[in-house]
Amino acid sequence: MNENEGINDAICLLNDHLEIKQTSLELHNDALQTYELLRNRLTEVIHYLLNNDIQKLLTAVYRIDVPEDKFKSAMENDDINLISENIADLILEREFRKVEYRKKYSG
Repeated sequence: MNENEGINDAICLLNDHLEIKQTSLELHNDALQTYELLRNRLTEVIHYLLNNDIQKLLTAVYRIDVPEDKFKSAMENDDINLISENIADLILEREFRKVEYRKKYSG
């Protein structure tokens, strides 16, 4: 699996879990650049949800299966931008782990 395939799979999972329409991201030859774009977009979505629909965010975090203790730690900050970034990192870590497991154990 190349890195962009994994990123694309993670984007599909995120769209489903966060109940958003297709995340419009252009996949670049540089997977790191694509990852950073995805992280930035996810941070924006989380920031919006923190301000406007916390219940939707909590439901998504539960569905994604982010560890509760890590999520609580991420929320322990006064800066909403930092909170958004921390939650985005947790979500991406979990989604990429799911992609990796599915690829490894699929027939």
